[in-house]
Formats: sequence, C-alpha cells, structure tokens
Amino acid sequence: MSTSLILPTHDLLGRLFQTLDDANDQTRTSGGYHAYESADAYRIDIPLPGYKKSELSVSVEKGTLTISASPASDGRHFGSAEFSRRFRVPSHVDPAGVDAEYADGVLSIRLPKTVASVRRSVDIR
Repeated sequence: MSTSLILPTHDLLGRLFQTLDDANDQTRTSGGYHAYESADAYRIDIPLPGYKKSELSVSVEKGTLTISASPASDGRHFGSAEFSRRFRVPSHVDPAGVDAEYADGVLSIRLPKTVASVRRSVDIR
C-alpha cells in the first residue's frame, strides 16, 4: 500500500485538515506537521520532542481533532511549553477508529476513512 505525503498548505488534504488555531501556531515554529493519505486512512505527524507520552492528549469530538501537551511542572523540561492544536476532521473519517502513537518525539495520529468512503474496485459481470 503506498502512502503519499501531502503538505498541509497544498492540495485537498491541506484544506480538509484546516487548522482552527491560527493564532496558536506553535508547531509551525518547531517544524509544523505533515499530513499523509493512503487508500484507507489519513495520518498526521507532529513533532513534539521533549514530552512524555503521559503529557500528551488527543481527542476527537464533533468533527474536531484536538492535540495538546502539558509538561509536568517539576522543572525538568527546558524549552517545552504547553501546546494545543485543533484541526477540522473530514466527515468521512471514522472517529471511533482514530488512534495515536508517540515515538522518537513525533506524535502520529491515524484517522481511518469510513468504509463507505474507501475506494474499491468493482468487478464487471
């Protein structure tokens, strides 16, 4: 299965995942985000180095994907601050199937397409 990179400011995928927090654009200063599309899902990768997995939160509600990070206030973070970003989620994403993984400082969020929206081949009889 091939996966293609679509930058957030270009093409249809960039428009689908419109950022709702233009004023709070902290990730752009630390590398932004990348959106990918495959046949059955979208994926958003956001660099968030320096956080523990327990300090991150991802939720989907009423067509909005919310990502936030709150570092512990124990003074161990140097340069890490609270972070929040919201995206509009396309209507053909299955919110119950959204999952996230945090590895090597990158938060990857998989947003599966609904079964009805996945392209499939039809046999001709």
